[in-house]
Amino acid sequence: MKVSVLVAVYKTDPAVLRDTIRSVLAQTYRDFELVLLDDCPEDPREGVVREFGDERIVYSKNERNLGISETRNRLMEMARGEYFAVLDHDDICREDRLKREAAYLDSHPECGAVSSFSVHFPRIFLSARPLTDRAIKQDFRNRCPMIHSAAMLRASTLAENGIKYEGAYSPSEDYRLFSRLAEVSSLACIPEPLLFYREWPENTTAARLDEMVETARKARDGCRCPAAVFRPLRVVVSGGWSYGNLGDDAILDATARLLWRHLPEAEVEWTAYDVDFARESAVVPYDGVRASLHRFLDHGWSFWMLQTIGRSPGYALWPSFVRWLHAKLVRRRQMRRALARDRVPDCSALFKGADVYLMSGGGYFNQWPTKFDACLRELELAHENGCRVVIAGQSIGPFTEEQRSRLKAALRKDDVICVRDRESAADLEALGFAAEIAPDLALAFPRRSRIENGLVALGLGSHLDAGREVALAEAVAKIASAPGRNVRVRIVQTCRRWTDILSARSMERRLRRLSVPCETVLPRNYLELQAALDGCEWVLSRRMHALIIGWRSGSRVMAITRSRKIDGLLEAIGSPDAVCPEPEWGRLAEKFEEVCAAEPAAWERREEVAARVDAAFAKCLERVGAGQGGAR
Repeated sequence: MKVSVLVAVYKTDPAVLRDTIRSVLAQTYRDFELVLLDDCPEDPREGVVREFGDERIVYSKNERNLGISETRNRLMEMARGEYFAVLDHDDICREDRLKREAAYLDSHPECGAVSSFSVHFPRIFLSARPLTDRAIKQDFRNRCPMIHSAAMLRASTLAENGIKYEGAYSPSEDYRLFSRLAEVSSLACIPEPLLFYREWPENTTAARLDEMVETARKARDGCRCPAAVFRPLRVVVSGGWSYGNLGDDAILDATARLLWRHLPEAEVEWTAYDVDFARESAVVPYDGVRASLHRFLDHGWSFWMLQTIGRSPGYALWPSFVRWLHAKLVRRRQMRRALARDRVPDCSALFKGADVYLMSGGGYFNQWPTKFDACLRELELAHENGCRVVIAGQSIGPFTEEQRSRLKAALRKDDVICVRDRESAADLEALGFAAEIAPDLALAFPRRSRIENGLVALGLGSHLDAGREVALAEAVAKIASAPGRNVRVRIVQTCRRWTDILSARSMERRLRRLSVPCETVLPRNYLELQAALDGCEWVLSRRMHALIIGWRSGSRVMAITRSRKIDGLLEAIGSPDAVCPEPEWGRLAEKFEEVCAAEPAAWERREEVAARVDAAFAKCLERVGAGQGGAR
């Protein structure tokens, strides 16, 4: 037996316990046992456990209530595995948790415990922890640096050193256990959320908060693990995300994961147009995000749309007069609040003491005047404070004459620039700045999904006028009615604004009138968007990141509009002809058949593109002196 999953049960809600057990039984890793010990003999949950009838489940109950620490110790005595995967009775494992953590311990025999990030729910946000042994041990002086319910422990390390849970430290017994492990072994954290942590009033953290604060202080004072003192590299990151366009949060996700891979000890501060929106994406730490300079400069329509209509898909269905009246009243209130909140803060403090400023992907560099102003001001602040500058994953330009002169004054010759299309590189070269070309950062992490034949995702983008909507609907209907095809259409909007929602609803009605089987999916966040595109055989889209998310999961893609960034994407994935721009939608069905006839990209192609992105990102960091490790 390789892994024992240890679950202490105490008056657990039956529905919650079923979810927890299901998440373990659904693991892709099969060499495990699930050991449950009930610490409430007067109200046991044996009936719930027996419903599953799975031979991998071991259930027992204490004769009397022993408390959480002693119950966890008894679980370890009952377990037969080489590794102990801790799991609280109300949390949920990602399907590959055991596989990822067991593989890490297999390949790192010096490591006594490995944990991961977690996603809190139902209030969605990411909880992150330090990644390397050195950073984890230094963090013991501030808090428990590992997420307990996401941890896998090496049984031999515990046994050889007599390490157990200590009731005197409960409910911070995990803090004490990890600090003792740190004295005799290395610790690690996988920078992915392998656990879904349930927030509810009966959580120990919520129910015994005062007690936890006191015992955590006791555990911290008793910590004797060796911790090397070092100053981590400090990185400030901004980019084109959290505007309500969910696809752009794919760049936020990729940027975070690339930084965790190449600078695991760096201290990263994220700036976002809308802080709450960025946190809801659950791809960057909840406590590591602050409002961007662009947010402070922009008091306009876009922020109001994001804060009101963009957060209420049902708004699109209201009668027009009610919608107009609501818009007028709420706009006034939102603008008043925005002006009060954003009144000229000193953003220079963000860059003081920073080592690297990373301006990450997105096509918004000079799309909006306020965004262009913010980008230039951020560059100025970075240079004034001695930060090394990296611009990565952007599409930049075309520029007006005024923009050319302002950008030329803001950039420095030693700034590292890596763009995603040839036209952007040419525009920068004309200004006297060298720029390398690499695929979009969001292509860095391919993920296999099971493809459903005949499922076509249609990404519409912003509102279509009647003529273009009719042309697109008729073209899609022609594709669906082709002999030998059994096409089902899934309309997926990548933006939360009400004009996009209206467009999706209108297209659905039009396709149904043309007898095309279809459905509409309106994701609320990036994770839901990814789930909506996973498994589609084809993705036809006017938005670039719908194409990226689909392609990296195994879908075939075709762009139904044209821009420099889309041309760069299609060139990067080896499908430069997989495009039918809007004026040519009358030939869309014909073009679709041509692309279908071409040989689909092998999975190795996706991995090759991902490797190119990773290498280009690593090279950018090396050129500004931020090599692997990120420590000074």
